[in-house]
Amino acid sequence: MILENLNESQRAAALHDDGPCLVLAGPGSGKTRLLTHRAARLLREKRCSPENLLLVTFTKKAAEEMKNRLRALAGNTADAAFVGTFHSFCFSVLRERSPQLDVVEGYKKKKLFREALAAAGVSDLLDLAEAMRDVGLLKNELVTW
Repeated sequence: MILENLNESQRAAALHDDGPCLVLAGPGSGKTRLLTHRAARLLREKRCSPENLLLVTFTKKAAEEMKNRLRALAGNTADAAFVGTFHSFCFSVLRERSPQLDVVEGYKKKKLFREALAAAGVSDLLDLAEAMRDVGLLKNELVTW
């Protein structure tokens, strides 16, 4: 059975069907195992289509691990489920729901930032990485001017 490697508490959460199920547990306690086994059970028992399945975590490494575990338990049908980080999920929602919104990242973000510093006439005075970090800190604190 798909739930045989779970302890009693994990098995109870994996078998939960009626409404939300809150799992509070510390690091290394088996949350990823529980989530992937629960998702695999839902897919195998056809209680959920893979397109309606959402598994989110904090790190890319943990997301990859979840994807691999889910695929091993449920097969290729798991590939249609969304398994990723909170950030990648929010990014995909922005892309899907707001096509007119251009979410900039990576090289393009640095290029645009460099151009903005040059247009402001301060590109020779500021270190790009330091300026980007400082702007990020201000954004996180919701500072406007």
